[in-house]
Amino acid sequence: MAAVGARVRTRLFRPRRGLRDRLLADPDLKTVREDLAARYLRGDGLELGALNLPLRLPAGARVRYVDRKAVPEEDWPEMAGQGFAPVDVVDDAQTLATVPDGSQDFVVANHVLEHLEDPIAALEAFARVLRPGGVAYIALPEHERTFDAPRERVWKAFTDPELVPRWWGPHGTTTTVVEMDVRPGGTWRYVSRASDRDDVTFYGEYLEVDPPKRLEWTFMFDVEGVGPMGGPETFTFDEVDGKTKVTSVGHMGSVEALEGALASGMVKGAVETWDRLATLLAKG
Repeated sequence: MAAVGARVRTRLFRPRRGLRDRLLADPDLKTVREDLAARYLRGDGLELGALNLPLRLPAGARVRYVDRKAVPEEDWPEMAGQGFAPVDVVDDAQTLATVPDGSQDFVVANHVLEHLEDPIAALEAFARVLRPGGVAYIALPEHERTFDAPRERVWKAFTDPELVPRWWGPHGTTTTVVEMDVRPGGTWRYVSRASDRDDVTFYGEYLEVDPPKRLEWTFMFDVEGVGPMGGPETFTFDEVDGKTKVTSVGHMGSVEALEGALASGMVKGAVETWDRLATLLAKG
């Protein structure tokens, strides 16, 4: 990963507050993505797996479309006639073997990584083909789940230091709440322990606290030899027929940070963590 980091400096996508709020509240995510593209994408680049929804790019950006098949419509007969982007490069997103090193100003991969067998290999390929200062523009699905409990109970599970250790972390781990000052500007620190690894400390600052609707914090952790990793994360709590839908949107900030998260099993850990929360809430 250090070698990847030496090849490319990836810009940190931290949308201004108004744009970030639209990302969370506006159902038209297409508009949000176009706004981000207009701010960050310039020069020559690639879009992977665009299918029938290619990203609208600003005037200063030129794109070639990449897919593993010359005619991707063959795999998507239900979307026939929906105007697929013409494929310019037939290649595998996990390798980009036909694309020279350091040849691209940006790589766009909207809802691609979650479909790949080896997403880390894809991130390494993105870093390889980008020029210094190039931009990896990546969109992943939101992490959301509906819990069979009232919103106030779910909110309390997230914000009560007595409850957090009962569910936070994947199976086989225990969590100690060292610090938890749930107010804007307050800080938090959890220590996660497991029998097969060293202790891991997660920490950050509360940015916004709006009970019981919305919670925003910075989610950080340290990686040996690299330093702090992570970024802002927002949780929204919506009432749905007596249940509560929790949506988490996070910004890892760089290819290296996303590589680290995927390699550490963070996605699997997040699913198991919410499984444990569901079990706790079911107990009443």
